[in-house]
Amino acid sequence: MNQDVKQTVAIVGAGLVGCLQACYLAERGYAVNIYEKRSDTRKKENQQLTRISINLALSTRGIEALKEVGLAETVLQRAIPMRARMIHELDGACWSYAYGTKGQHINSVERARLNQLLLAEADKYPNVTIYFDHKLSMCDFDNSKITLLHDNEKITHKADLVIGCDGSYSLVRQEMLKRCRLDFSQSYIPHGYVEISMPGRTLPSGATEPVMPFNYLHIWPRKEFMLIGLPNLDNSFTGTLFMPFKYFDALQTGDDALNFFQEMFPDFIKLFGS
Repeated sequence: MNQDVKQTVAIVGAGLVGCLQACYLAERGYAVNIYEKRSDTRKKENQQLTRISINLALSTRGIEALKEVGLAETVLQRAIPMRARMIHELDGACWSYAYGTKGQHINSVERARLNQLLLAEADKYPNVTIYFDHKLSMCDFDNSKITLLHDNEKITHKADLVIGCDGSYSLVRQEMLKRCRLDFSQSYIPHGYVEISMPGRTLPSGATEPVMPFNYLHIWPRKEFMLIGLPNLDNSFTGTLFMPFKYFDALQTGDDALNFFQEMFPDFIKLFGS
């Protein structure tokens, strides 16, 4: 790119990476257009689009990246320190493993809120424009243009540089494969995941308290699969079960799921109920 001429950068994908990249480029004076196929998740009517999402464990590398755009302090104000892993054995025994001997910890962060903060930060720059409900259709690399689908209509925008931040099924990558001699391979792990509710305990006063030690990353390791729990500000935990699809496929009814948890995570049933 010629640094003497103001360039237009197209970022495809308004997730964590796309928004952070937009802030970096905007600071350097580039005109940045972000294209996101989903609607704006900051709006109340669209928040169900981020309802199921794995929480983040934010550590030094991520914090340093957020410092560069002035967001680290804001994010950490609502982050929960996790000072150790707590391992839950099959027999109910628990033991912890600290992240360091000098108070080191990682932080439980709600992914959806972090994405909304990064969107808002990118939106503050006068040289950043965010296009929601715009799905990439084609990249014309020779003529510095991209074509997008919006409201069933195709529109074309200028793009001196295209950056694909659109995930594992990247449409930008697909367009690159059509254009140049690019070797690419993709393989899939046999695991999926499901989010599991881990509510706090309601007290007679109406307040809630956590049912497990709070400042820990809780892990139930079970060889081929595992369950994790990250704390939330409302004293609940966000649970995520990572497991091969063959096991998920075997759980056809509620009773199947209950029996599975009673066998593999008996202390979870005692803590949170069936």
